[in-house]
Amino acid sequence: MNSPGVKGRMSGNLTGLQDNKRSTSSKNDTTRVVKILGREYPLRGAEDCDRIVRVAEYVDAKMKQIAEISKLSSHSDIAVLAALNITNELFEINFSVNQTTDDLEERAQTILMKLEESLPALEVVSEAN
Repeated sequence: MNSPGVKGRMSGNLTGLQDNKRSTSSKNDTTRVVKILGREYPLRGAEDCDRIVRVAEYVDAKMKQIAEISKLSSHSDIAVLAALNITNELFEINFSVNQTTDDLEERAQTILMKLEESLPALEVVSEAN
């Protein structure tokens, strides 16, 4: 099952409206009611409505996928497994990004060394002209 993608970087956390007393809200916070695994959740965050919806759709798709595969009926058990799966995805992406960064740094270092090795030869040619 393909899940809707969540692109871009989250600039803040989403909170449920029931957390109203404990959380500080800003006038820029967006509130949206989303449906996850058949239940409605009012969410507030410093994200635009589209982002909140995409995040909720992603979580909903993951939870539905887990509910189908595992045959679990407890929302909390499904939510925990979804959280573990989503966190695993995050770890895999972070590992991949770190690997790519390391590879790029190594390539840049190799190019820099080759340039530095070539500089004396270039200086000799320019002095001859």
